[in-house]
Amino acid sequence: MDTKQRISDLETILSEYITQNTLAQRRFEAESKQFREEMLAFREAIQRDTHALKEEMRAFKDEMRAFKDEMRAFKDEMQRDTQAFKEEMRAFKDEMRTFKDEMRTFKDEMRAFKDEMRRDTQAFKEEMRAFKDEMQEFKDEMRIFKDEMNAFKDRVELNIKENNKQWGALANKLGTIVEDLIFPASRPVIESVFGVTLQHLSMRVVRRKENLREEFDVVAYSEKQVFLIEVKSSPRFDYLSDFVDRKIDVFRQLFPEYASLTLVPIFASISVPDDFVQAATNRRVFVMAYREWEYMDILNAKELLSQF
Repeated sequence: MDTKQRISDLETILSEYITQNTLAQRRFEAESKQFREEMLAFREAIQRDTHALKEEMRAFKDEMRAFKDEMRAFKDEMQRDTQAFKEEMRAFKDEMRTFKDEMRTFKDEMRAFKDEMRRDTQAFKEEMRAFKDEMQEFKDEMRIFKDEMNAFKDRVELNIKENNKQWGALANKLGTIVEDLIFPASRPVIESVFGVTLQHLSMRVVRRKENLREEFDVVAYSEKQVFLIEVKSSPRFDYLSDFVDRKIDVFRQLFPEYASLTLVPIFASISVPDDFVQAATNRRVFVMAYREWEYMDILNAKELLSQF
């Protein structure tokens, strides 16, 4: 057999091999495409619950892409050496057959995994449904508890108001309104409303100077202010006038050491009507009394604070 005949035979064998290889490669690509489509559908079905599987499939696709690139380079190299190409392609076919078997096994495992995930998802849904029912029951119980607590709070507030009224009436009757009501509330009310820290607080302060003598119910001072509190069991307009027109001036005379401090006059009682509060505001006097019988407070702080 001459050289041309052998070359012709070799070309025929090579052509047939390439054809068979191309068909095998197309079948492989068709099967790979079908497998990718199935994996894509499966990935979309379990995307919410199988993030880890999604990452593995992405890695697998990258490996397959790299594998195809390697095969393309391998094919180009084989075309330069026909005999070596045939031997390596035979080995490749064997490897591909093994790979197809492995892929078939893998598909079976994925199908079983998909079925298991479907069962787990159904169980999870049932558990979530039971959990939602329990949460609804808990919310209903909390709503009932909240209603009960609101009712209890209302009763407590009502009791506080009634107790304050009774305590105020008793202190008024016994003449201990200063000791029992006003003096204990003075520090927290003044420090909260005026935003200061009291350095001193006294009650029933008596000062004499020559022929001048006066008793002051509550006296307190901070770094820049001195607070003079006049306490009456029943607020009357003549008490307010006496406090403003006389007693404040007497205080200034008897306590010259406070001359550098801003004097803040406060008229205090258990309960003060609105017209009295308005009259005190007009004369720049703060009024301290129970607010809604709930707690002691400065009733006209909003109107006067900017003036001091």
